Amino acid sequence: MSRHHVEVCFLSSRPRQEIFALLADHNQLAKVFGVPCHRIQAGSKQANGVGSIRRIGMAPVALEETVTAFHEPELIAYKISKGGWPISQHQGEVRFSDHQGQSQVVWRIDFSAPFGWVGHLIAATLEQGISRGLRKLLQDR
Repeated sequence: MSRHHVEVCFLSSRPRQEIFALLADHNQLAKVFGVPCHRIQAGSKQANGVGSIRRIGMAPVALEETVTAFHEPELIAYKISKGGWPISQHQGEVRFSDHQGQSQVVWRIDFSAPFGWVGHLIAATLEQGISRGLRKLLQDR
C-alpha cells in the first residue's frame, strides 16, 4: 500500500460562515463533486455534524463518508466508512479561516492505495475535481 496526500487551497471574498454552511450541507456537495451526494443519516447534535453520513455517487460505485469532527465555522473532518475501493484509510478535513481579508478553505485528504500509480491517478483526480467544484460553488458574486 502506498500513502497519498491531496491539498487544495481556495480563497473567496464570501464570508467564512457562509462558505462553512455551504460545505457542511451534504446536499450542496453534489455541486462540488459533480455526482449525487446526500445525507443518509443525521448527526447526533447537528444534522450534518459528527456522526452524520453522506452517500456520494450511485450504485454500484457509491461510497459513504462519516463526519468525525465538526467545529463551526472552522473545521469539518470525515472518513470513508463504506465503499471507496481501491482506496483505503481515506480521511479528509476541510479547514476554514480568514486570510488577508478573504475567507480561505484548505481541503486535505490522505488515503492509501494498493499501487503507487493508482494512488497518483486518484490524487490528481481528487485535486482537480475539488478545485473545479470549489470554484463553481464558491465563485464570487
